[in-house]
Amino acid sequence: MNQPSHDAGLFDHCPWRFAGQASGEQRAAQEQRQKRLLAGPGEVRLGEGCFVAETAAVHPDVLHLGDRSYIAAHAYVTDAIRTGADCTVNPFTVVRGTVTLGDGVRIGAHSSLLGFNHGSAPDLPVHRQPVTSRGITVGDDVWIGSHVVVVDGVTIGDHCVIGAGAVVTKDLPAWSVAAGNPARRLRDRREPRGAKRPADPEAAGERRGASGPVAAQERWGQARPEGAEGARERWGQAGPEGARERWGQARPEALAEELRAFAGTARAQAADLLDRSWRPDTRRYADRPGTEPTGPAPSRPSGPTATPSRSPTCSSGTYRRTCPPPNTWSGSGRCRTP
Repeated sequence: MNQPSHDAGLFDHCPWRFAGQASGEQRAAQEQRQKRLLAGPGEVRLGEGCFVAETAAVHPDVLHLGDRSYIAAHAYVTDAIRTGADCTVNPFTVVRGTVTLGDGVRIGAHSSLLGFNHGSAPDLPVHRQPVTSRGITVGDDVWIGSHVVVVDGVTIGDHCVIGAGAVVTKDLPAWSVAAGNPARRLRDRREPRGAKRPADPEAAGERRGASGPVAAQERWGQARPEGAEGARERWGQAGPEGARERWGQARPEALAEELRAFAGTARAQAADLLDRSWRPDTRRYADRPGTEPTGPAPSRPSGPTATPSRSPTCSSGTYRRTCPPPNTWSGSGRCRTP
């Protein structure tokens, strides 16, 4: 692995090999590359053992690279970038705006750290909007996977790991393992993989509300009746759209309550729905009330049949089917003789 390489592109894409494998000629070429950066218009400081790929587009106002840090092939680096020691900007990575990295920050290929933003006011085209920059700050010992995007204004704490493809839009505390779009904290890096996290009373209180069960009662309706009537009231007022909104934000216990409410409503409405979907003229059920039945007609029963009739309304507000005695209701749209 430490044999000299004569491939001029190897170190641009694998700069970690430069210190052990570069020839004298290649070291001289890298020295000239760094001299050009130091002589450029920006404020440039390069620590010991740094490497900047010839194919990287580096056009900074400020560039401070700590010892043993490198910028690999086809990276795009502009504006004000400051790094600690042992930092890596891997191939095709974009680092722009105001970005500050601690020691030992590793940035995977094709990632973007964008420490600036455009305005979005409706009275101007986007290309004429003012540019703002709050900056990005990354702590020590942070691993940012490939294809990650970090937006302006974000702070990533020490010892974090950001999964590939994540879009980091909010601050992450130290020791976070985060992933997703938008990125969310999955666990503490110090926890063993797959370990069950202990119950967090504060988080549980947050899920129930600031006042615990009292706030939960207020949210779900302290004075609402329970059972089927309560379910009908909740679902009738909010409708499916309101239910979906609640489900989108619901914690597990809130979701269980919604499911119980839905089950109560379904039970309360089932008998009446079946009754309204029965077609005595065809002796078949329709898919829904007011439509034509589908599917083959049932075979004629072996004994005399009678069309079920509606009984008076029961206490739940629905109807029940009855058959003229001594027949019994078969459950398939016919009366059955004994």
